[in-house]
Amino acid sequence: MGERASVHEVASARLLKKPVISAFIRHPFAHYFFHKHLIKSSIHKFFIMLFNLFCTTAALLLSTVASQHVTPGRFEPAGHSGVPVMHAALLPNGHVVFLDKLENYTEARLQNGRYAYSTVYNPLNLELKPQAIPSNAFCCGGAFLVDGTLMTMGGNGPLTWLDDSIADGFDALRYLYDNEESGDWVEYVGVKMSSRR
Repeated sequence: MGERASVHEVASARLLKKPVISAFIRHPFAHYFFHKHLIKSSIHKFFIMLFNLFCTTAALLLSTVASQHVTPGRFEPAGHSGVPVMHAALLPNGHVVFLDKLENYTEARLQNGRYAYSTVYNPLNLELKPQAIPSNAFCCGGAFLVDGTLMTMGGNGPLTWLDDSIADGFDALRYLYDNEESGDWVEYVGVKMSSRR
């Protein structure tokens, strides 16, 4: 009998694409294993090639459609926030609320002449409405309630030397209702967080 080809020789021959006939003749299980592996490998390669072809075709079609039907745009200013924006939120009615900390300057003013620390912006008609806020909302958290009310929690202490009309916000709960009539932030007497934050 002739020499037996080692598994190492078979693997090396496969990597170098050299046939090892004697190994396949003498070891039918090896032949079966490599034949099955080559089939799996070929099917795998075929599906990868098919997937790549699909992705390339889809990308080309989408880019062609996009270039024909979409006019490239650009960003440009469409208004002012009126306040230095610390937080912004999109309200259920499509307006955007901007919230600032207690500052010594804002563009927007309340009816009483004091600085506004919050505004509501209407992107449809570019109108800006100043809002009164009862307490210092610096670094507050916020969330929408199920009815669309925006609630902010916590904040910072009062800075009476800047504005003595703004209360301590550390334990405040503020509500902004989806109400076109008033639109100001609301706080309720005695409704506070359990700890100051």
